[in-house]
Amino acid sequence: MPPAFLSRRSEKTMSDDRVNKLPGEGDADPFNLDNELVDDDDDDSEADTENPSGNKEPNPLEEVKAITQKETRRMTIWKVVVVLSILLTGAGVSVAVYSFLDQQQDDDFENRFALHAATISESASLRFSLTRDSLVELATEYTAYAHQSNSSFPFVTMPLFEVNARHARMESGVEAVGVLPYVSQEQQKAWEKYSVQNQWWIEESRGLDLGDEVEKPGYIKAPIFPFMYELDANGVPMPTTGRERYTPIWQFSPAPIQPFMTNFDPSSRVDFSSQMLTAISQFRDVVFSKIDDQVDLLANTGLLKEHLAYHGQFVEVDENTDAYKHPHSTVAVPIWKELNNAKESDMVGVLLAVLPFDIYLGDLLPEDVRGIDVILENTCNQTFSYTVNGNRGKYLGPGDFHDSTYDRMEVFIPLRQANDDSDDFVDVEAHCVYNFRVYPSAALEGEAKDNLPFIFGAMSACVFLFIAAGFFSYDVFVSRRNKKIVDAAAKSNAIVLSLFPAHIRDKLLKQHDWSRVDARRGNDQQRARHLFMEKSESQSLHADSLSSSPIAELFPSASVLFGDLAGFTAWSSSREPSQVFVLLESLYSEFDRIAKKRKVFKVETIGDCYVAACGLPNQRPDHAVVLARFARDCLYKMNEVVQHLEVELGPDTSDLSLRIGIHSGPVTAGVLRGDRARFQLFGDTVNTAARMESTGIKSKIHISQETADLLISHGKDDWITKREEKVVAKGKGEMQTYWLNIADSSDRMSGSATDVSETMDTCSEDDVGRVNTLMTQKTTSLIKWNVEMLSRILKAIIAGRPVEKGMVQIPEKVNFNENCPLDEVVEVFSIPTKDNCDRHCIRETCSLPPLVKEQLVAFVGDIAALYRDNPFHNFDHASHVTMSVVKLLSRIVSPSERTMDMSQSASQSFSADDMDDISYGITSDPLVQFACVFCALVHDVDHHGVSNAQLVSEGDSLAKAYKNRSVLESNSIDLAWKLFMQDDYADLRTAVCADAAELKRFRQLVVNTVLATDIMDQDLKALRNRRWEQAFHPEDGPVTGESAILARNRKATIVIEHLIQASDVAHTMQHWHVYRKWNERLFMELARAYMNGRATKHPVDFWYEGELGFFDFYIIPLAKKLKECGVFGVSSDEYLTYALKNRQEFETRGKQLVAEMAERSSTQQPLNSELTVLMEKRMSQKRLEI
Repeated sequence: MPPAFLSRRSEKTMSDDRVNKLPGEGDADPFNLDNELVDDDDDDSEADTENPSGNKEPNPLEEVKAITQKETRRMTIWKVVVVLSILLTGAGVSVAVYSFLDQQQDDDFENRFALHAATISESASLRFSLTRDSLVELATEYTAYAHQSNSSFPFVTMPLFEVNARHARMESGVEAVGVLPYVSQEQQKAWEKYSVQNQWWIEESRGLDLGDEVEKPGYIKAPIFPFMYELDANGVPMPTTGRERYTPIWQFSPAPIQPFMTNFDPSSRVDFSSQMLTAISQFRDVVFSKIDDQVDLLANTGLLKEHLAYHGQFVEVDENTDAYKHPHSTVAVPIWKELNNAKESDMVGVLLAVLPFDIYLGDLLPEDVRGIDVILENTCNQTFSYTVNGNRGKYLGPGDFHDSTYDRMEVFIPLRQANDDSDDFVDVEAHCVYNFRVYPSAALEGEAKDNLPFIFGAMSACVFLFIAAGFFSYDVFVSRRNKKIVDAAAKSNAIVLSLFPAHIRDKLLKQHDWSRVDARRGNDQQRARHLFMEKSESQSLHADSLSSSPIAELFPSASVLFGDLAGFTAWSSSREPSQVFVLLESLYSEFDRIAKKRKVFKVETIGDCYVAACGLPNQRPDHAVVLARFARDCLYKMNEVVQHLEVELGPDTSDLSLRIGIHSGPVTAGVLRGDRARFQLFGDTVNTAARMESTGIKSKIHISQETADLLISHGKDDWITKREEKVVAKGKGEMQTYWLNIADSSDRMSGSATDVSETMDTCSEDDVGRVNTLMTQKTTSLIKWNVEMLSRILKAIIAGRPVEKGMVQIPEKVNFNENCPLDEVVEVFSIPTKDNCDRHCIRETCSLPPLVKEQLVAFVGDIAALYRDNPFHNFDHASHVTMSVVKLLSRIVSPSERTMDMSQSASQSFSADDMDDISYGITSDPLVQFACVFCALVHDVDHHGVSNAQLVSEGDSLAKAYKNRSVLESNSIDLAWKLFMQDDYADLRTAVCADAAELKRFRQLVVNTVLATDIMDQDLKALRNRRWEQAFHPEDGPVTGESAILARNRKATIVIEHLIQASDVAHTMQHWHVYRKWNERLFMELARAYMNGRATKHPVDFWYEGELGFFDFYIIPLAKKLKECGVFGVSSDEYLTYALKNRQEFETRGKQLVAEMAERSSTQQPLNSELTVLMEKRMSQKRLEI
């Protein structure tokens, strides 16, 4: 969904309140929207369009008629030959004998089919009536009990409901039936109290259902929800409020396996359930829904085996059959307040039942009958196919699969209520009227017919030889004639279901008006012709369109624009698909709005390429000027959109840019008819415009000589600048091109948000301004994005906290290990089980307290300030790692490939409990997720730009302080943690951790996770390998005596460590351009260390072989382990695929790239030495403060 700022449509949104001008434009220049050039022919889109060539288009009817006459003349000649042959050989006798016997068999076949169809019709009608009457009777019994017990609705609970409902189920054939009382808003509290007090009916129904059984597998013993509830977007139950009337599920048969379905309000769902409840209240009669798989309802009333066995009574099933997918309809029956004149009284509830249509097809025909096709259809445009073999049916699937050869023998069986055809019910969207259509098949015909006619006919073999030869020739020409006629007729009926310019669309519709009129007449002759010649209206219209002249026009002068997103492919490789579409939809919707305003015609979008044109379909002389303005507006809008989206879509989004190419000339435009046809452009002008785009430069508008000439002719010569070098375009050779000048847009691009650096502590007042001036906009954007990511998870932490617990002050003194963080590493850290997680009332909306948000911004700003000015290990790298962590966490929350080992449909969505199990508890604890993102942000704080080994060899004081192990990682932990524990961030700290125990657990998560990025420490590596083997490859099975919770925690520890490790090197498992960017930065960092005397070798000496070895022995095995963890969904496959591709590409091009990087590194200079000095000064003071 595009961000909110893109949805605001006020007249002065974003930059629409600012009129931008190209260089040289005066106050009255037509670029000003108030002084827009308006040509006399601006409204010519409504003008009648004719064929530019002036040729008269052929009439499709006349063409069909001519073909028919021509073929008929040929057929007449051959008919004479055939008739003469038959007369000479006495074929008349043989034909008469054969025809007579064959007709006898046809009559027998039709009579047998009519008898079977009548049996099916009587049974289906009786069953339908019995279903309806039984359910109405049960609803009446419920009302009667209320009167008998002096109970008032909705406070009615029928004893022995299972007995009455089971009888109704057996009579009606429904699989499940339940009562949904109407509860008014005033009755809500009373009902919720009443439902808790009267939930005894569940145990009573279960007891009646069990009979002599002690316990039924699958029954869950638990109380019902003490309130009426609905499900939010994530499937989490939440109290339903704010409606005048509720319809909670109450008594149900068979007894529900899970009591949680009780008090669920189906009217809260925007689907067929709420539509049915609305319809039945309005029309006050029995309502049948469309076909639905009913998984949610049936899974709570019976086990899979029981459901399969029930359907096995009527249709063929086996162990692979998914009976949930067989056609089911939901039946809603009104429950009336009064018994006498019920329909005149108030409706107090609904009886909801699940009707399987399989029951209509069992025990109908003798065992030896084969091949009766039964088509189930309804007025909700749904069709399903069965075939009946003996006393069992067989479900074929959705759609009509009967043999159209037997359409003439159709038997129509309506399943009707008394008022289904009334005016009140005919347009009810939620009510579907069902019918059966019965057809014979080739198998049934084969049983009724034999070879007797052929045997008698063979007695005149000689005669039949002449007959066969004559009819063979006759049939060849008949088939040829029929094919041509059918093709010509089908071509005249085609219609294009796409968006077209108005006059093109009108021309298409005009061509096909005659076929639509014929189809509506509905006489028998027309119906027969359509059944023979058409499979669908769309196919016939498609074929009809090709019988006329092509819909194409030549526009002698028009301009075409191609716009491509530079850097999009690499950017999208590190994003979720939804994020990619947010960007494209946001951009394209803005471009479309500009196109509509500028009267530019949008042709199409091809991936990240936007194609537009001006001067067609409505011709105008100033098309080049208009398209230049459009291109300029798109460039500005592109920059604005990506700037605004960077906080939502992450780092580097603002680096995306638009590359535009424009060319002018003649264009052929029209409809290339066929499947999914659309209005398209053809010709050299289109190809040249594409070349202009591909040879252009990002954030520039590249125009051809022809476009430049048109701009000059309109007095816009100051808009263009000649390109210094000529471009070589494919198929064009050298071309002289131009740049379209663009006014300075810094005022448009500058952000209005307060610079985050304002919240940072500084060295001195003079340095404040200098640092803030030198800090790049990119760093500020990165800080904002990191704050946004942390804020989202922090809101979840606060929302999941009990209301009565709230935010409490953590004691000032919390003891932590004052020694090396390495000493705090544990083999397995604790993840709370879902039962131990707080399940109190969750707040519907949660926002961070202003003080917490302010401290979070300041904290992230201080973390950014603690990063050194390294080419690789810098704040940009930390943000890139954070983005990968967020992506992988989202894949845990939304798994796509993991299947559950339980008796549920594979298509059923994951519940919260299931998600907690398959993610090893990570999804149920937002504190763990916050810790992962927190560690990604701080894992390289104060990185020195050299390795741990170098610091140890130099005898650095930092290395001594941390005992020469995990030096940089330990330093990052200490600096970040001490900053986090400062008094300035007390409110932030208490928002993250509610008490001292949570603070200690958060500390443990930070220590273990950050130290996991040290892949060179042998002891840590051995610990990780041992933990992995115990969790995923135990040689002797699970550890003896180990609890399931400990095993789960071990896997959670592994998942979190692999998540941070993969994110730390995520660039190696993303698009090649992303990998090259970060690979070169790391090369430059090591080269700088070498030039500063802090490395023994220049990276050029080992980089090529080292990278290949790094891929083979770390990156690729790590990507495979991500998949083996089993919780990252398709991201693990994506990471592995990119790793293999990058490894292969580097093996091919690596030596050349290393040489190029070595050459650049020899001349590298600090990008901003003043900034480096100031930041180092600031970091030193910050470290002293910590």
